[in-house]
Amino acid sequence: MEDGRSALESQDIIKLRIMVSRLHSLAITNLQTVMNISSALLQVPDLPDVAKKEGREALQGIQKQIDLLAEIAEIAETNNGR
Repeated sequence: MEDGRSALESQDIIKLRIMVSRLHSLAITNLQTVMNISSALLQVPDLPDVAKKEGREALQGIQKQIDLLAEIAEIAETNNGR
């Protein structure tokens, strides 16, 4: 019974690793989209100051998200995905 349980746990661990990997990729894609939209917004010539401010804040918020993704990647590498 122990081997069956161990195999099940191994399958669950593999599934979790795949899910985390996919979520990591999703977050990166989302950040790229937000960055592209914010950059395009800031290039509009007659953009109101309020919109420019919001665009700059969105770009600054991206760095925090990048830092969090780097931490997640580091944890995965440090623990060999475990």
